[in-house]
Amino acid sequence: MSHKEIVDLHFALHTEIKELYKPKKHPERINDVKLLCEKSVAISAIVINSLKKKHRAEADEYARLFGKLSPLKFSYPAHAPANTLCAILRKQGDSSQADYIERKMTSEGWGTGRYVDLLDL
Repeated sequence: MSHKEIVDLHFALHTEIKELYKPKKHPERINDVKLLCEKSVAISAIVINSLKKKHRAEADEYARLFGKLSPLKFSYPAHAPANTLCAILRKQGDSSQADYIERKMTSEGWGTGRYVDLLDL
């Protein structure tokens, strides 16, 4: 898969989760939501790498068009499916798995608010 396809898959999963996850209205969907969140978390390392490469490509295009470096830095985004999964796991009494997922996401940079200079991508 290309970096664009990986990023598109990530956002497609995110959109589907948002559409399905209405626990008070549709509690029967929780297992489907949980599965989609698990898939999203499973590919998170690949996704963050693809997001960085996409940002770098956009910065290169900016430099090509304007003849100067892009002023934008890469910012590590939050990972809503991981947050949703952790909330579900905690409600189901599985705090240790939620803690593991939170550590995994932090180690990959998700939700840290860190910025990365283009030269470091």
